Amino acid sequence: MLYERVLKQQPKDANKIYSLHEPQVYCIAKGKDHKQYKYGSKASIIGAAKSNLIVSVVSHDQQPYTTGNIASR
Repeated sequence: MLYERVLKQQPKDANKIYSLHEPQVYCIAKGKDHKQYKYGSKASIIGAAKSNLIVSVVSHDQQPYTTGNIASR
């Protein structure tokens, strides 16, 4: 089913699949001339101020600061 979805997707489609072995990966704009985009996912990590204790970790399904997919615009 995932393979068929990849074959049917078009360049301007939203929620494209960039990797068959990691389908949660999305396009992240870097804004640099030599490498404008990278593919991956983002995570937020919160640690305690006076110790090395990690308090919270969140993996973002999509880009936390934008809605939609950068490469599909």
